[in-house]
Amino acid sequence: YSFDQCEIDRNFSYYKKLPKKEKVATPKNMKLKFEPNSAQLNRKDEATMADLAALKEELKNVCEDPYSQLKELHFKGYSSPDGQYAKNVPLSKERTKNVFNEIYYGLPRWAQEKVYHTDSGFVATWEDIAALMEKDSLVSEAIAMRENIAKNPTNMDAQWTSMLKLPFYKTSMTKYRDDVRSVKCEYITEV
Repeated sequence: YSFDQCEIDRNFSYYKKLPKKEKVATPKNMKLKFEPNSAQLNRKDEATMADLAALKEELKNVCEDPYSQLKELHFKGYSSPDGQYAKNVPLSKERTKNVFNEIYYGLPRWAQEKVYHTDSGFVATWEDIAALMEKDSLVSEAIAMRENIAKNPTNMDAQWTSMLKLPFYKTSMTKYRDDVRSVKCEYITEV
């Protein structure tokens, strides 16, 4: 019997895996601080500046890597529900736009021209804050908040007015309002 047709390629080139392009999504959640009632970043806050610098460096590395290409860049900003809803929505959008511009215009020009990008701003809900408080075992406070939400399920301004009257508004809620103020970035690379 002859096994010539079954002879193994000594270089194994036939069995070598060829590289495939894969899209990789990388989400980032940044807790950025802004000037009060302003869309300007608080540049004196070290954590804010460190988060921005880390994302810039990460995206710069992606752009400079010959085996990857930045394809998409998406930003979603969230403001706290404190204050008038009609003012919070544009403030949230403006804050998100400022962060987006800070990151996007830090990219090399050739990368800017190739990347698909979006930015949008939202107002977090009081339910988001109630869920965070409940997670930290502040169950009675979360129940009181949900009762206020149920009285005015669609009116954010009425909800805010009723939250102001809660005895723990200034003490317990401050930390959680800060926790919902964030900017989320997701970038998609092709590797």
